[in-house]
Amino acid sequence: MENARLDRQFSEAGLLNQEKLFLEEKNYSAVQARVVARSVTPYDNILTLNRGSNEGVRVGQPVIVQDGILIGKISSVHAHISQMSVITDSVSQVAVRIQNESGSLGILKGSHGLSVHVELIPQNEAVASGQAVLTSGSENLIPPDLLVGMTDVISRTEGELFQTATVTLPTDVKNVSIVSIISL
Repeated sequence: MENARLDRQFSEAGLLNQEKLFLEEKNYSAVQARVVARSVTPYDNILTLNRGSNEGVRVGQPVIVQDGILIGKISSVHAHISQMSVITDSVSQVAVRIQNESGSLGILKGSHGLSVHVELIPQNEAVASGQAVLTSGSENLIPPDLLVGMTDVISRTEGELFQTATVTLPTDVKNVSIVSIISL
């Protein structure tokens, strides 16, 4: 049991160091928080964090892990705790761009707490599997170029104005215990 605890602490220290280096490189301010509860149902995917308005947390702030991987946004705040909607949550939406020749813009949406996809990508733009999906920077509290994932399956329908791309996430949110809440 002691070995498992030490392994977890060692792993957390490595992840915290990755987050710290990323935040310093980008010159972002952040509040580190611990996940204290999880609500995962077929309809929502919410994490409760141990930081709140007393520590400067506000609704809409991005939550990252490791070296700038966006995993969600703050959805509600109280004095000492806040709740984060994971990007796979059914109500989650994030403005993104795909790292292709045209920098295709779209809206990343969660689907039943299980997956994410980018909608509203113009049909005439070339999108392929394996392209990075990044935050676009068009949302007030979310900086550009936070990694969301990689495009996977592209869905095009003849005669439609837009195409859709499913996104493979780079990290498993189920195992996240420590996060950083970015403040701009």
